[in-house]
Amino acid sequence: MVIPHSTRIAGLVLAFGFLFGCSAPNPYIENTREHINDGDLRTALQAAETAIENDPEDAEAHYYLGVVYHEMAMDENAISQREEYYRNMRASFDSALSLLEDQRRRSLTSDIEYLIKSSWSNEHNLGYTKLKEAENIGSDEADLALAYLHNAIIIEPDSISSYELASDAYLKLDDAGQAFEMLDRAVDRMPDFHQPLIERHAYLAVHAGRYEQALTSYHKLQDRGYEDLNLSHGLVNTLKQAGEHYKAVEILEDIIRQNPDNPDYTLTYAKQFYGISVQRFEQWIELYRSNPLDDETRSAFNNALSYAEQAENKFLEAEELAPSSEDIISARAIFYQNLTAKLSDIRTGVGSDEYLEELNHLVDQYAHSAIELFEEIVEQTDDPAYYWESLFQLYSFTDQTEKADHAREQFE
Repeated sequence: MVIPHSTRIAGLVLAFGFLFGCSAPNPYIENTREHINDGDLRTALQAAETAIENDPEDAEAHYYLGVVYHEMAMDENAISQREEYYRNMRASFDSALSLLEDQRRRSLTSDIEYLIKSSWSNEHNLGYTKLKEAENIGSDEADLALAYLHNAIIIEPDSISSYELASDAYLKLDDAGQAFEMLDRAVDRMPDFHQPLIERHAYLAVHAGRYEQALTSYHKLQDRGYEDLNLSHGLVNTLKQAGEHYKAVEILEDIIRQNPDNPDYTLTYAKQFYGISVQRFEQWIELYRSNPLDDETRSAFNNALSYAEQAENKFLEAEELAPSSEDIISARAIFYQNLTAKLSDIRTGVGSDEYLEELNHLVDQYAHSAIELFEEIVEQTDDPAYYWESLFQLYSFTDQTEKADHAREQFE
């Protein structure tokens, strides 16, 4: 049922007729009222704008301009087209309130708050309903929900719940970046610390690749004393994605102390040592290029190698905890393969000296270790195509042509 304009605003018209009855009347305001009651909103808009031109300091004129925009929004069937009406409505109401900062504010505030709250709840609730109907990623219902929720946010920019729902809608549209932006605005408007919202903010930040923001949220949780396994695990994943392997190792040491029999944590620990070793080898090659014979250069090389060895030991420890885990065995094989590729790339910048001899030995050692593990896996797994492709690359790298040809046949 469409509510007539006169019914929607009659109470407010009467209230303001009394409130401003004692002041010098703005002749265009009465015209505005009449046109609103007649449903002639375009003419009412012109009259309200003329009333403001006649007296820019007249709060009642700004109020009625907001009422006109409110009514236009209510009449607009196209959800996205309501945005501009709501934006102008809110701006007009804010102008009215600022002009009555010191007088008659209570009555005016009550009327304006009613219109803002009713408009916001209408758009917000419709957005919520459509979002509940959005079962699949990219559905039309998610688009509709987002249109309603954008309107709600325009009407009430400090509504945390509307930002949260808009974040959910963006996730339904497979847009992690915008989902994070919406939740980030909710966090900015959070009056008090709210653990679930901060945790979700951290999760979405990682999902959107905003690792610094994720770390900030995780540290907020830590500062408030929220220390649990899920929090630590999330922080480790964030640090890993951000390349902060040293910090991830520190946290993992605590996790492993609490869960010494969990192979997954030990596996993650191993991967962090691999990440550190790669960083250290990259630092070493920079030192080598400037001063290949310096003691500091030798120390940096040995340090990088020690992290690679620690990574290998942690991979082996994980295997001891879960001897039949294909995931863990393949992780060690991939570690060897990746380290082979990394060191092979680094050695292209090394001259004919003792480092080149050491790197050649390491590349050959890691390549054959990877081959040995992948050969073991393809004999046991139900889906060997990926591993055969890795074997093809490694056989080709080590000049084992016949084996490379055979491996290619297995995955092509």
